Amino acid sequence: MPMLAPSDIHIHRLHLRGPAEAQQRLGRELQQAQWPHAHGDEYVLIRQVRARAEPHRLKQTLLQQARHCIEHDRNPDNVVRFANLQALLASLIIDLTLGQAPRRWYWQRWAPLFNQAAGRAVASLMADHLHHLNGVIAVLAQRQMLRTLWQTLQPEDAAQLLRELNWKQGYRIAVGAELPASSAPPTATFALPAALKQRWASAIADLPATDLRVRLACVLAAQEWLPLMLWQAPQAALAAVFTQIGGATTPQTTSSATAFGDGLDHAAAANHSHQYHTHAAPAASNNTAGTQPDTRTGPVDGNAQPTVNDHADMPAPTQSQPPQQQAGTQPPPATTLATTGVDTQPSDGPEASTPGPAHSQTQAQIKPEQAGSHQPQHPLQQLRLQPPAPKPLPDQFETQQGGVLYLLNFLNRSELQTLMGDYWQTLPNGWLWLYRVAQLLGFDASDPLAAFIARQLGLEHSADLARLPPLPQADDIQQLAQQWYGPLWQPSLLTLAATIGHNPSHVDLYTSPGNVRIEVRLAGLDINPGWLPWLGRVVNFHYEQPS
Repeated sequence: MPMLAPSDIHIHRLHLRGPAEAQQRLGRELQQAQWPHAHGDEYVLIRQVRARAEPHRLKQTLLQQARHCIEHDRNPDNVVRFANLQALLASLIIDLTLGQAPRRWYWQRWAPLFNQAAGRAVASLMADHLHHLNGVIAVLAQRQMLRTLWQTLQPEDAAQLLRELNWKQGYRIAVGAELPASSAPPTATFALPAALKQRWASAIADLPATDLRVRLACVLAAQEWLPLMLWQAPQAALAAVFTQIGGATTPQTTSSATAFGDGLDHAAAANHSHQYHTHAAPAASNNTAGTQPDTRTGPVDGNAQPTVNDHADMPAPTQSQPPQQQAGTQPPPATTLATTGVDTQPSDGPEASTPGPAHSQTQAQIKPEQAGSHQPQHPLQQLRLQPPAPKPLPDQFETQQGGVLYLLNFLNRSELQTLMGDYWQTLPNGWLWLYRVAQLLGFDASDPLAAFIARQLGLEHSADLARLPPLPQADDIQQLAQQWYGPLWQPSLLTLAATIGHNPSHVDLYTSPGNVRIEVRLAGLDINPGWLPWLGRVVNFHYEQPS
């Protein structure tokens, strides 16, 4: 199913009462209206907006009501909020896993998933949002639901997700080969980050080493820790990861090369994947009022309910679930507005009813979403509310060396990609390449960005970066950079005051529009890098301050 777009507007249901001419005019005006929007990355999903006014004031009254819902409505029967798309997806996955999604009015957009087995439904949703997957996994781990989810997935669901990763993200992961013993020397220089190791060791603790769900877990861990190695030598990367997290699994080794089933046929994988989506995804026109997932951490008790506050309003699992399988919800900010039914009535004129708009990110538009046809079996307000949650992902930090991220576009050029492919055993992580290239321009190792890079490599302090291998072919790289960028290739290229937001799947750089440099733009260094498989992240540049 298509990902929720931040700036699309779709009105799925519009009820108007009044003269036909007024109805037609208002319908056109609402389709073209500049709907109010929430702030930052938040998703706010609205079930219904109603308004009554004189015909000439009806449009403005409806927009004001929509704005009121975004900014002030805390009634979870009508408005739910999510910190970002990843929090929304995590909450939907939790409800699909626990069988509660059909009860939620805000999940009706995904109704075609409800008739599938929980594991298949979740795998289908994940397959549509692969670039967000590691961020979603981190939220699920925060809410102590990752292990439950991994047990809900079936090996065939994991196999399908592995095929999707190969097809959509260009990996060459063998679905049918067993995990080899690790003899890869590069990982001896830095360890799997503790949080990443704990996350996955717990999730796969009860699974045999030959289970495809273990392989999928190793792929996702490698995508964060050894992205370049995963890109260049997937079997070596999986072996290195499994060596560090696989001790918790049942060590069932086998001499058979088909321990994980059949090998991957890339052509068949693409075909199968298309059929998989066609079966699982709802029609594009079937948009219901969405909600934003809560990002609270920890299990919640059977009767717990989401907080109704500025951060997130999302219901928790029902009492029938054991405590360890119940997910709390995290408070989300408000970026997506989805309303399921808006009744607008002029006092002496036409009456209009439209499903609420949905809007996300920092766009000034709202995407209307249609409400479900049935009410939840348990009204949200009758459930006990959950206390506020800790700060949700992503994290942020300030840097004066934001121009270091410009070098990602340098490293993404074909000549550098060839060099990285030749020396992946020396530097198996794209972050280490970025750090070493930045050093050519005198990167300030005391900047918070250096500490961030160190954490991506599993190091505790930025000073530990000094003991890692040096940059291969440094003189050749320096010569290429000077040839391509001329006088721009100097330490001032790195100087950029910025805020960097990050989670396990995304890195976003925010800086003032006044920091745009024409020479940097002409050199192609400040274009959005987007998905970088050798870095394992989606990287975007924003010339605005984060809200």
